[in-house]
Amino acid sequence: MQKKGSYVIFLMLLSMVGGRSYGQGYDDISNVNGINGSYSFSINEVPEPLVSVNPDLGGTVWQWEQSDKPITDFADIAGEVNSILSFSTALSVTRYYRRKAIRNGQTYYSNTIKYSLVSVNFENIRYIREHTILVAGEEKEISVGPIPEGEYFIDLSLDPNRDWQIDKKGNSIPGRGIEQLGTNYPNWGTIRARLEIEPSTNTKGRDYFYFHNSRKGYSHGCIETVGNFFRKLFQYRKAGNSKIRVKVSYGSKNKSTYGKTDK
Repeated sequence: MQKKGSYVIFLMLLSMVGGRSYGQGYDDISNVNGINGSYSFSINEVPEPLVSVNPDLGGTVWQWEQSDKPITDFADIAGEVNSILSFSTALSVTRYYRRKAIRNGQTYYSNTIKYSLVSVNFENIRYIREHTILVAGEEKEISVGPIPEGEYFIDLSLDPNRDWQIDKKGNSIPGRGIEQLGTNYPNWGTIRARLEIEPSTNTKGRDYFYFHNSRKGYSHGCIETVGNFFRKLFQYRKAGNSKIRVKVSYGSKNKSTYGKTDK
């Protein structure tokens, strides 16, 4: 007989938070970056080249891809088969870029870089960068990588109908248990549940992980949910349980974390 409070949600996160499967691998060599760290360009500026973060091992076949969306609809850029992507004209729209690498029969995809088309009056502060990391191997990346593998729990003892708290700048204040979010925060959805970290779990210095019901197709360290997930949490709490354990396991660092929650 199951003891109260000991039920486990076991998450084999084969495809939960965002990304792409079918043979995609990940390694550090695949990562790319703007050569000078700039990511916003006006109609009068030619974007800086995208280059490798780390040296190539050799024997790699390259293909650059682009999309108007952060996750889907990537297509080959004709003729761009070198390790560096150079630009000859200004951006016409904001675009997302990534690099495909074929090495030893394995296909790898880089991180995705967003190049934004901005006003000519845009303040020239180039240190804000947007990432959408979609593979399990990047779980160490604070605020952008997927939730680290390990054991967590949700505190169900608190009132699940509480509203979350917002600071004076409009930012979310970290809360516990289940919280209601209202309808004005599409990046979060309407409800969230804090994942508390068990002592045995190494989160690489990271914290503040949640389940939440947004529909972006990815999340920066949290887990998007769909369907009746939160309804079942409410039912489990109503049955007298004060916590529920959660185990996160990817199976492989190359595993895509795309769960199609945007579909």
